[in-house]
Amino acid sequence: MKDKSLSITAKNGKVIALNKRVTLRGPVKTEAEKRKIESLARIYGLFARLAEPIDYKAIDGRPVDLVFLLLSPANAGAEHLKALAAISRVTRNEPALERMRGARSRDALAAVLMGADERDAA
Repeated sequence: MKDKSLSITAKNGKVIALNKRVTLRGPVKTEAEKRKIESLARIYGLFARLAEPIDYKAIDGRPVDLVFLLLSPANAGAEHLKALAAISRVTRNEPALERMRGARSRDALAAVLMGADERDAA
């Protein structure tokens, strides 16, 4: 972990998310460090636009050029499903897909993914 605000002991701790509880295993120097580390046990998403599309034998017959990665704690349950549903809504919208393919900046891409118009992302 590159966060310079955390102590070495905090960087070596383990976050365990089980049964809707987040537990920190390992010592930390302050309560603030504990809260910061526990906040890492949440859903993360990554979007990639491939330079070269991949023939994935998709149902629509088109090669894959947009990829989503969703990382969730084991206990994310409903929140994980909500994130998948949001990705599904965006990927079913052909104009949004074209805006993702044409986005020229992170802000523009984030605006498309969040449902805003690319023009609103300066």
